[in-house]
Amino acid sequence: MRVVTENFRPLTSTVSGWGSVLDQAGGTVPTIIDFGNFQAEEKAEGVAYGAAKAHSIHAKPDYHADGSVDTEDLRSMFQILKERGRQVPVSIIADKGETRWDRINAIKSLISAM
Repeated sequence: MRVVTENFRPLTSTVSGWGSVLDQAGGTVPTIIDFGNFQAEEKAEGVAYGAAKAHSIHAKPDYHADGSVDTEDLRSMFQILKERGRQVPVSIIADKGETRWDRINAIKSLISAM
């Protein structure tokens, strides 16, 4: 069995909280980086912080008021990972849209084009 963690819920939605959990785990536990679980003002910092420890990514994009994906934000999160040399599995998380499969396919197309 392999244990991994994720930046999820209030305990690990900030970089300091997440870092504390990872430090207490001895710094050896890999993590899932979920783009949508960070507090907005710490999102880029959180992705950068977790990149070296990333087991996988949950690509949960932000959305504009009209329901469209914030492609620039999504692109910038993947750019941070690329700059740090991270190539790990990506799970697409779609929580908005007419149908989940339509939204998943649309997000997949955006990621594939990056």
